[in-house]
Amino acid sequence: MSFMNSKQVKELIEKASNSESVHIPHQLVFLILNQKQNQNHNTKWPFPSNVTPPKKLPLIILDSSFNPPTKAHALLAEKSMEFISQLLHSQSPHQYVSPSLLLLYSIKNIDKIAKSTDASVFQRLLMASHMSFRKKDIYPALGITTASLFVDKKNVLLNYYHQYGQDHNHGHGTISDDNDQHGLENSLDLYFIMGYDTIIRFFDVKYYGNDTEMNRVLEDFFSNASIIVASRENTNTSITTSTSPSSSSSLLLEEFMTTIQSRPNFHIYRDKIHVLPNIWTNEIGSLSSTKVRELLQQGGVNDDALRGMVDKDVLDIIRSEKLYIMS
Repeated sequence: MSFMNSKQVKELIEKASNSESVHIPHQLVFLILNQKQNQNHNTKWPFPSNVTPPKKLPLIILDSSFNPPTKAHALLAEKSMEFISQLLHSQSPHQYVSPSLLLLYSIKNIDKIAKSTDASVFQRLLMASHMSFRKKDIYPALGITTASLFVDKKNVLLNYYHQYGQDHNHGHGTISDDNDQHGLENSLDLYFIMGYDTIIRFFDVKYYGNDTEMNRVLEDFFSNASIIVASRENTNTSITTSTSPSSSSSLLLEEFMTTIQSRPNFHIYRDKIHVLPNIWTNEIGSLSSTKVRELLQQGGVNDDALRGMVDKDVLDIIRSEKLYIMS
């Protein structure tokens, strides 16, 4: 993965910030963190730049505050891509291609109140652009949006590719007749990664105002998007699900299953919710951005300890920008 320089990050922020001034409710702006694709100016990412797109292209979305991005973020993204790749291949091996990854930051994330010691938008995106992955063939894009709700983020993505298809692809021979008629957005399968706390809120009526509005939003979201759920910590709970590539997988805490299944309308969308098998080691499973910030605020922690929590390049940014230090 190639890194964005400071100028590119600032331009990304400026484009997203200007969206409201030109009366675009929720703008999506992204840069591709891959030198080869940047040179080819492939604004149709993640679709191939000069060949017919596949019938279905899975896009994994890691929506995070990146405050800071940790090694747990990278592992979660990698394992989500592996899981969905195996799942889709087992279902329709000739219909899907390998998943792509979008690192998405929302300027107006719900339930996120900025503190004086938090990293700025610029610093968060700069750190996210320096995330490392164990697999060298992962070339994500880094996106920024003003949308705060998952359904709005989903629609921002689909609208981007719908507009792209209208503006660029008609008559160019780059997409099939079927896709040309219905739009590139219909070739995307969106998978939003959520943690346990997030999916609990996702099915909580208080964030929607009333049951009618919640049902409307959930129907909209699940019409062309799915959820990947991962627990925060290691667990030994095991059950069998039809959505898992294996017959038995270690899943989330039993509390997740009992709590979520009791929510209204959960059963309608059960096939759209994919629970990751147990992916955490004891060290990574207990890791969080909050823990990194707290250690830095306490002071006296050495870099060797922090390198087990964040990538070296991310740590270098934290140190050079003097982040998370109490003044």
